[in-house]
Amino acid sequence: YITDKARYLARLKRIEGQARGVHRMVEEEKYCIDILTQVSAMTKALQAVGLGLLEDHMSHCVVDAARSGDEAETAAKIKEAADAIARFKRLDGFDVYFQTGTDDHGLKIFQDTISMA
Repeated sequence: YITDKARYLARLKRIEGQARGVHRMVEEEKYCIDILTQVSAMTKALQAVGLGLLEDHMSHCVVDAARSGDEAETAAKIKEAADAIARFKRLDGFDVYFQTGTDDHGLKIFQDTISMA
């Protein structure tokens, strides 16, 4: 990833600015949905950096290990990548389900359930 170091640092600097902005929004008690929108944008930006690093890991570290012929090193690098992919999957794993029903007065209600996939 060292060849893209400047690009990663620039992206992280922007994300740092977003985090300061979210902090300021909370301090100023801005509208919750506006804050959540910014948190979502910041999360996606961090995920993009992480996915870029993962891609670099696979195209450099894993490939270099495979070319070396060292099976144990290759297996270790592949496992690292697989574990990182699993962590990314968990990060994106919120599922929201909306169930409908009626309350005691016969009015339609919605119940939301947030679970981790």
